Amino acid sequence: MSFLEKIEPHLLSDDILVQEFVMHALMEYPKVPEDWTVKLLKEAMAKKEKETIILANIDRLPFNSEAVKVLLQATREADPDRAFLYARLIRNLNPELKMEHRTELKEYLPKKDFDYYQFLITGEEEPVWEEYGSVLADLSIEESFNDELYFKSKEIARIMVNRGLIPDYEIKYALREQEDKKFFQFNGILAVYMAGLMNERKYIPQLASLFGREDDLLLEEVSDTLASFQSDEVVEHVAPFINNSSMSIYPISVLGNTKTESSIEKLKSLYPIIDDEENKVLIVEALCHQLSDKALPIVEDAINAGYYSSILESERILYGYYKVMGIDHPKLDEWKRLAIQRDEDYFKRKMELESQEFPMVQTQTIKKEPKVGRNDPCPCGSGKKYKKCCGK
Repeated sequence: MSFLEKIEPHLLSDDILVQEFVMHALMEYPKVPEDWTVKLLKEAMAKKEKETIILANIDRLPFNSEAVKVLLQATREADPDRAFLYARLIRNLNPELKMEHRTELKEYLPKKDFDYYQFLITGEEEPVWEEYGSVLADLSIEESFNDELYFKSKEIARIMVNRGLIPDYEIKYALREQEDKKFFQFNGILAVYMAGLMNERKYIPQLASLFGREDDLLLEEVSDTLASFQSDEVVEHVAPFINNSSMSIYPISVLGNTKTESSIEKLKSLYPIIDDEENKVLIVEALCHQLSDKALPIVEDAINAGYYSSILESERILYGYYKVMGIDHPKLDEWKRLAIQRDEDYFKRKMELESQEFPMVQTQTIKKEPKVGRNDPCPCGSGKKYKKCCGK
């Protein structure tokens, strides 16, 4: 049974913790059927007790025209205190979809945004390249990371790739010129992003080697790009960095999000030789998200050893894994109780934060301005870094 076949019966599970678990397992997986996004949006509309969990975890799933129509209907019917969740999804739609639904979206996005997308999609090649260069220049002179500008740069990059304006040598050159620099510049980081959009698998060894660096933004893009390939070659080149890199969370996530047998076997082989307890728990999470019964001995060992992570809620992951796999465990009720106990406070804080970041003001212009550092602890109290929690 394939990964998606294991997931599908639980996609709309009445057990909210199970549904949350499978959505986390899908979050970085590139082959999710588009109609699943539609199903989840309709579920969020129909069952208000699930609305927050679904909307907080659906933004990385694929949206098509039908999904946009459902999203707009849901936005119009949303309670005021949930509007910001829909605002974030509208803001994150790809530019082509925004233009396709320009008439319906005009009450949520300013006219200047549509004019800008029109220029990027239909404008002459040279002015579009100049605009891309200008945004990268603005990013480089910011005193601190500007999330809004970075989001804008990725929108431009996506359109340029879709228009065929990025020749392969641009990716090759951008990566090569960064090799001897301590930190990647933004043109190099965006080249990593575009390599994924273009499915340029020949860069797998070079991209995997970047896990030897300590640059969160770069490694986030590297992880996303490598996971998008769903390749055993990725597993081969990434695995050596799990025990050697001070940034092990990234290569472990790549293996967890690469749904192949070789990835499962590699994670299993790495678990006993990893000394760091935090990394052991990350490997267990990655194995749980593979939904393989081959992971069970490793999962049981971690439970018996009582390994702890400061950035993961282990009982939530374990509960979801055992329930989806249909395996009984004497601690299931305890794990569920602890997870539910944390939820009320967690989502209350999360919504307070995001309602400030995604306000639906009278003009309903969507804006996001992080108020904490990307690597700071998330103010929602989850124990995760902001970028891995409310800052997604």
